[in-house]
Amino acid sequence: MISIRRISLGGGFRYLMESVAVGDGAPERTNNLARYYAESGAPPGTFLGAGLADVDGGHGIERGSAVTEEHLFNMLAACVDPVSGEPAGRTAATSPKAAPVAGFDLTFSPPKSVSVAWVLADEGTKAVIYECHRRAIDYVLSYAERTVFHSRSGTAGVVDEDVSGVVAASFTHWDSRAGDPQLHDHVVIWNRAKSVSDGRWRTLDSRAIFRSTVALSNLHQGVLADMLTEALGVGWDARSRRHSTRPKFEITGVPDALMAEFSQRFAQVEQAKDELVASFVAVHGRQPTNVEVLRMRQRATLFPARHPVRRLEG
Repeated sequence: MISIRRISLGGGFRYLMESVAVGDGAPERTNNLARYYAESGAPPGTFLGAGLADVDGGHGIERGSAVTEEHLFNMLAACVDPVSGEPAGRTAATSPKAAPVAGFDLTFSPPKSVSVAWVLADEGTKAVIYECHRRAIDYVLSYAERTVFHSRSGTAGVVDEDVSGVVAASFTHWDSRAGDPQLHDHVVIWNRAKSVSDGRWRTLDSRAIFRSTVALSNLHQGVLADMLTEALGVGWDARSRRHSTRPKFEITGVPDALMAEFSQRFAQVEQAKDELVASFVAVHGRQPTNVEVLRMRQRATLFPARHPVRRLEG
């Protein structure tokens, strides 16, 4: 599944340092990423995206390079080139009352059975699962660069601008906020990309990104499943869901009871999602569609304690 949230200018750097760069469940916050990575055993954040070739005056950053505090500050607090610190286009808000958007946090979460299999596996199998997880992210990001990410120019943004790629910082987490095993990555997309037509830095079209989240989420799950089947020969079972006729697919042989043992966070999110569904029915007088339920779960994942019904519109 892929969930998404906007990252505001200035506050985005604080958000990264408090929850993403140092781990959702980190008991102690720190502004020293190197110290956190060394103490926690988490892999350092790394750069992704074809747009890396455009930064630092065109000198570029190598894909897979480590992300530093300075890089994050430049991208999300100052909205300038992550390496050179040079200005990168204008800073604009998505609406007159909104703070300027510095980036987008796309969280890639495999099915729960994948995390359970990963945490219980031997080191060799664990490495294969992790490699498939990262390859699936790369695949979806590359697809989105070709079909989803673009900018707009002209009066009222009437011109659709192709971009050379995006600049993204990816952070792997091993567990959920509740401390359950939960392999997932936060992929932070910088809200700047170079237009192919004139080489100017512009903000991304956020409407296109949010519109495509469900489709990208389905693509991610399908690609990851294929990669794991090819690498490890695993099968997949359709499991029933509450409040949705659409089945979810989990690895064959990983029982629901075992997944439940590792799912405190999942239970919290499901409770929040169920409350959203009940509120939706009360307001609209009907059951939500499968797509609407998926969006509710995504928002419950990001904001389990704050989920007014009005957030479901649009």
